Amino acid sequence: MAWESGGGGGITERRLIGQTAHRESLPTSPITFDHFPFVVRKVQTFPKMPSFPIVLSLFLIPILWPFATAQKQQQKQQQADSPVSHCLKHCLEPMTQLEKTVSFMYRHYEAVCEKLEWSANCAQSCKSEDRGAFFQFTTFYRMHCVDFEEELEEHLPCLKEAAFKADVVCRERCAPKETAEKQNAKEERQKMLCKNVECSTLCYVQQLANGCPKAKDTIIRLNIRIADEMRRLTRDSDFDKLSVHCQRVHDANYMRKRLDEVTKKNNTV
Repeated sequence: MAWESGGGGGITERRLIGQTAHRESLPTSPITFDHFPFVVRKVQTFPKMPSFPIVLSLFLIPILWPFATAQKQQQKQQQADSPVSHCLKHCLEPMTQLEKTVSFMYRHYEAVCEKLEWSANCAQSCKSEDRGAFFQFTTFYRMHCVDFEEELEEHLPCLKEAAFKADVVCRERCAPKETAEKQNAKEERQKMLCKNVECSTLCYVQQLANGCPKAKDTIIRLNIRIADEMRRLTRDSDFDKLSVHCQRVHDANYMRKRLDEVTKKNNTV
């Protein structure tokens, strides 16, 4: 899990292994670890996903946070059934304290990435399966802070402004339409989660691209990479069991097509 982002011109040269990161004080939301469905199962040597519904919400929890609180009791039960290790829970704790909005990611980009760096260093003291799980669980932040760090640098001032409006628009546009009773069925919860993932991804990319046209290509590629990573780390046997809505958000080609469509002028999600 040696994540590196080469130096030369980036916000900072990040080497997430073997460094001590400064933990900057951040405004946080009143969130506890109980809000997160961190269910760790055996991770293969080359990491493949644990069960899909759990990990998908981990990947995209910053986007889906407005929808996630309705599932709090389900998540607590999942934790009771398969609790995360104490070591991994401790290392992930700083990340769980972050406000779960896209605008927060961009408004506090450097501080968020420093927390990720501290957590990654901490996870090195955990068991190998925990380190693999950490790699999976932090994909959203890893893509922003490591893989796309240098590309995002020049666009951050604009994205900080555009993301706040995007939060407001996309919460309204992609709020769940189904009743709580209907969402109680496991299949319905999975379907609704995946529909929200697709809607939110398309909406945020559209809003950010409209507000920051020069960042459009970077934002599209970043989100396609997230979809591709989700599929790469998902076992084929689990993928085959997914509904069509859930398979779509794992399909980089499908997401590329949809993102291209919604970022064309005057198109809507």
